[in-house]
Amino acid sequence: MHLSVRDAQKGIVYRTASLLKSDRVAYWLTFVYGVIPIVPSWPPIILTESLAISGSVFYLYFTISAVKTGGTKKAWLSTLRMLLLVMLRPSFIYIIHVSFFMYLIGNWREPRSRKIIYNGLAGSITVTVLFCGYSYQMKRSYEVFTPSAISIINKYVMDRDNGSFDIDAITDTEFKTYVYSLQNAEEELNIYTEALLVINEFGCKRMNDAVKESRKSIAGSLKGIDKRLYDSTRDRYRIASGIVPFILTEPINPNTGTFLLLLAITAGIVVAYICKRKRLPWTTVLLLLFAAGNIAVTVMGAPDDYGRLQLPSFPAELLLLGLTIRMIEESSFLKNDLDE
Repeated sequence: MHLSVRDAQKGIVYRTASLLKSDRVAYWLTFVYGVIPIVPSWPPIILTESLAISGSVFYLYFTISAVKTGGTKKAWLSTLRMLLLVMLRPSFIYIIHVSFFMYLIGNWREPRSRKIIYNGLAGSITVTVLFCGYSYQMKRSYEVFTPSAISIINKYVMDRDNGSFDIDAITDTEFKTYVYSLQNAEEELNIYTEALLVINEFGCKRMNDAVKESRKSIAGSLKGIDKRLYDSTRDRYRIASGIVPFILTEPINPNTGTFLLLLAITAGIVVAYICKRKRLPWTTVLLLLFAAGNIAVTVMGAPDDYGRLQLPSFPAELLLLGLTIRMIEESSFLKNDLDE
C-alpha cells in the first residue's frame, strides 16, 4: 500500500510540475521528489508524516487543476484533502485561510471561474464549520476550545524555554506547587517531559489557564520567535530514523534555510510581476502561501523539530524551484510563471 501511495504521489507531482510547460524540468523535479530520502522514508515508520506529505501533494494538485480546468468535482476533492489535512494535524488550519483567500482573488468575470470560486468558498466554509464543531466537542469533553492538547503543551514548553513563564503569577496553588516540585527535582527533567507530566496530572483546562496566567506580558507567546526562526533555518528536512543510516543521508537532505531563501526570492518575483502585469500570478501565489504558511505556523507554534514539521511544504517549494529554473531558462523573471 505504501508503494502504491508513493507511486500515485510521484504521478501527481509530475502532472502538477508539467504546468511549468517544460517536460525536462517536470521530469527532474519528479525524479528528485521520488529519490530524496526524506519523502520515501516516512510511510513505513510514521503514517501521519506520510499522510501529511502526500495530502499536501494531492491538495495542491486538485486545487490548481480545479481552477485551470473549471472542474467542480476537483474543487470538492481539494476540499476533502483540506479536511483530511486539518483533522490529521491542526497546524494545517492555515490552509483554510489560504484557500479562502485564493478563491476570493479568482477571476470573477468568467462564468466558469465563478462556478469554481463559489464551490471553493463553500468548501472552505464547510471545513471551517466541521473544524469548529470538532473543537467544540473537545471543549465539551475537556473544557478547552481546541482541536488538540498538543497546542497547550507547546505553549507551555515555549514559555518555559524563552523565560516568559512566570510561575508566581499562577493562582492555582496546587498546580504551582506541583510545577515547583518538578523544577526542583533531584534529577533534572526535560521541559517537554515536564509538560507531559503536568497535563497528565491536571488536564487541559487547568494547564491552559495556568499558561495564560503565567505569561508576563501579552507578547509572551511571541518571545523567542527570532531564535526559533533562526533554528529552523539551520535545520534539515528529516528522514525517518531506522531506514537509512543518518550519516549517509545528512549531506543530501535539503537545508530548510535554503528553501526559505527561495521563498523570499519568489516573493520578490511575485511583487515585481504584480507591479508590471497589474495582476496576481494565481498558481505561484498559492504555492508560495502554502509553503510560507507551513513554515510560519511551525515557527510560531512549535518549540523545535522544524525539519520534520516543515516537510509538508517541501512539494510546494520544489515546484517553486522548478518555476525559478524555468524562468532562468527563458532568461526572464517576469515573462513566465505557472499561470502562463
